Amino acid sequence: MTQGGRKMDRLEEILAANKAFVAHGKHDYTEEDIAASKLPKKKMAIFTCMDTRLTEILEPAMGIQRGDAKIIRTVGNYLTGEFDAVIRSLMVAIYELGVEEIFVVGHYECGMAKTTADSLAAAMRAHGVSEGAIAKIHGELETWANAFRDPVENVKDAVAKIAGNPYIPKNIKVHGLMIHPRTGKLNVIQTAADKPVSGEAAGQEPSSKQQWLDWTVKIQSLAQAGLHYGRDRFDLERYQELRDIAAAMMAAQADLPLAKVKDLFCNETGYQTPKIDTRAAIFQEDKILLVHESTGKWSLPGGWCDVDQSVADNTVKEVKEEAGLDVAITRVIAIDDWRRHNRCNNPYGIIKIFALCKVLGGSFQPNIETTEAAYFSEQELPQNIALEKNSLDQIHRCFAAHRTPDWKTTMD
Repeated sequence: MTQGGRKMDRLEEILAANKAFVAHGKHDYTEEDIAASKLPKKKMAIFTCMDTRLTEILEPAMGIQRGDAKIIRTVGNYLTGEFDAVIRSLMVAIYELGVEEIFVVGHYECGMAKTTADSLAAAMRAHGVSEGAIAKIHGELETWANAFRDPVENVKDAVAKIAGNPYIPKNIKVHGLMIHPRTGKLNVIQTAADKPVSGEAAGQEPSSKQQWLDWTVKIQSLAQAGLHYGRDRFDLERYQELRDIAAAMMAAQADLPLAKVKDLFCNETGYQTPKIDTRAAIFQEDKILLVHESTGKWSLPGGWCDVDQSVADNTVKEVKEEAGLDVAITRVIAIDDWRRHNRCNNPYGIIKIFALCKVLGGSFQPNIETTEAAYFSEQELPQNIALEKNSLDQIHRCFAAHRTPDWKTTMD
């Protein structure tokens, strides 16, 4: 916008818009608010993300109008503590404003899943924040930013934490939902009647348990590298002892025999690198292909990259084995760090590569891995998704790539 031939700054734009808004006269709620007061009519509070795409879509998608609900927004709708700003806001909403029901609403394609303590610290340095200031909060950045990996799991975690919070009364209903930022479609993740699956209700912070796993994996990795590159016999003994300690820590966390953990966790030599998992996104009439595994769950066709296969060859091979189709890769959708997007319980790193593929021929054939293959619309995905292999967010990203001709590969 310009004013007198000069480009207006953002504040001036806002003030000019406000002047026109007030002069319009259609948004004067003085009499209505005197009658309704500040109490939420539907006695509900919504805890959601600050994502700009939720503006003008969240409220109508939930049937919410002005005065119906208290809305709390934070980055990634993530809770940082037992008495953080969100809990304080909910306490006021409950004890002072009559809220009886809480809805935690996350969204697919959440950018918080890609944010890390290191990326934030680097951006802070670029903006002139001192090293001392960054060092002061870096520990908190790690437990906050690095803990967020999947928006669906984050909603479950938030529901459990709120339901189990000592300052929130037990008669308050807490629900978890996911909204699609482009369609407004809501998916129920957890209702007040469901048993909490994480957080205080599980007796331990999920991020804390994962933090211990990450530390254990790091110790084992350093010990393995030391054993490979070290030359001093005393150092080699120390590296071996570190590896044994890491195995004992893993055995204690996983409640498995030490011998089995050593066989699974300490069975490699050389410098440790992540494993590669490939997944294929195949579409037919705007529906995505999923295979039904023998475990009873649905997933995108794919699997571990064999040692003698390239990423492309492995993707094609897995589709043939699991779905019976011959395909060709048209583009790479995403290269994801498994820890940031999927359920984490593996003692090693995994890089997941999602590729958009076109069908050349073939048909489903019974096999030992999958029992059927079917196409699903984005609004009718099955409930029992193998989230450790492909999260709902990753599947929705595949839909976005399919619909976007100039899609750019996302990468952690």
